[in-house]
Amino acid sequence: MKDIKFGMLVSTEFQLFSVLKFVQNNTEGSRNNADLFIYQEIPNYQEKIKKITKLNLFKNIFVVRKLYDSNSKFVRKIVTFSRGIRFSYFRKIMCPEVKSEHYLILMVGSYNHISQYFCNSFQHDYLYYIDDGLGSYNGNVHNTNIRPLNKLLMKTLHKYDEVEKLYVNCLGMCKSKISRSINQIPVSLENDNNCIKSIFEEEKDAVYKRGDLIYLRYPEKDVQTHFSKVDECIKKVCSKYKDDFIIRRHPRDINSPIKDEYRYDLVNNFWENVCANEIVDTNILIGDYSTAQFTPKVLFNKEPYVVFLFLLFPHSDNYKLEYMEVVKSLQEVYQDHSKVIIPKNIDDFKLALDGIVAERLKYINE
Repeated sequence: MKDIKFGMLVSTEFQLFSVLKFVQNNTEGSRNNADLFIYQEIPNYQEKIKKITKLNLFKNIFVVRKLYDSNSKFVRKIVTFSRGIRFSYFRKIMCPEVKSEHYLILMVGSYNHISQYFCNSFQHDYLYYIDDGLGSYNGNVHNTNIRPLNKLLMKTLHKYDEVEKLYVNCLGMCKSKISRSINQIPVSLENDNNCIKSIFEEEKDAVYKRGDLIYLRYPEKDVQTHFSKVDECIKKVCSKYKDDFIIRRHPRDINSPIKDEYRYDLVNNFWENVCANEIVDTNILIGDYSTAQFTPKVLFNKEPYVVFLFLLFPHSDNYKLEYMEVVKSLQEVYQDHSKVIIPKNIDDFKLALDGIVAERLKYINE
């Protein structure tokens, strides 16, 4: 039996969307020549599999089960240590239904324990990466996320993969050093929008209006642990425009109780769907440094105002330099560079927001 060309692992909705774009455009002959592996932590994965199956894009679609469900540090250490060892965890426990043993190309979005087991469990000739959001646009996620001891084990016990190619949604802003071959995922806005509607669209009401200031918030746990003061300052500044101000919670927090008087998005539509159907150039996306702030431009060539507040947060200088490089790349691909704003402090943020709101009103009233 002829080997299937691609084995594709997705562990987030963003990765899934990127892979669907890649395959529906038959990139590198992938249409009907790929197996799709969907991690069960993706929201409503079973319903998504049913919808994807109807598109006839893949040879097979498999569910990848969680290897463990434990907060134990000991269990996590065992899992971390074993990433570098060629045990067949993946085929025996996480995905026992799969029959293939060899793919020409494996494709992943990030190098975590799931993708490491995946890569270790199949013979393959090449490793590709697919767009996973901000991490795909700077540095080298293939090396950065691997501890030195783990990397030594991997090199000692089996072939250590070099990354043959990276495919991203916005080639013009990609500064990744993961591979010498960085490539554009084919763009077809009509097909991309149809993909979102058929796979991700939910029967929920629209939330955002064309003038909204949208604060893309950190997970509550991180806010309380590290960022509570900055978070309160941001909300206080934005509350001046309370009729237009809305907070979008992190996906991990959608079932958590709301503890203040601000307006929140309680519908929680798939963000890429929101960007396709609700976000327009007069919206203002406010956040620390989030993939969600890049999504309108990267996926749909829309140019809302984006305000990056990472200089206000207690990040290390190295992280701030890295964030600055990627945000500057986004600024370069915007037709109006002035719509990408990086305040230096809270007073700078206040002035910038006042200026944006005044300018935005001109467009809304035209």
